[in-house]
Amino acid sequence: MCIILGCTKDTPGVSMRFLLDLPTIANRIETWRVRSYLRINANKEHPLHEELIKEKGCRLKRGRSWLNQAEDTLRKIC
Repeated sequence: MCIILGCTKDTPGVSMRFLLDLPTIANRIETWRVRSYLRINANKEHPLHEELIKEKGCRLKRGRSWLNQAEDTLRKIC
């Protein structure tokens, strides 16, 4: 990115990603989760399709599952 933008080596990566309009790693992962969730939801024969219907528990010690996180993101959007 430094070569493309003509920046010096000490320019932070966050600044260069902003200039190039590239998503952060966290945004990429969130997009991947939602896309996978929608793909599973559309395919009735997918092995995880049954898991979407079940009520999901809250794993306080280990965090939320990626399915729960994808559902939360979809709720924010819709």
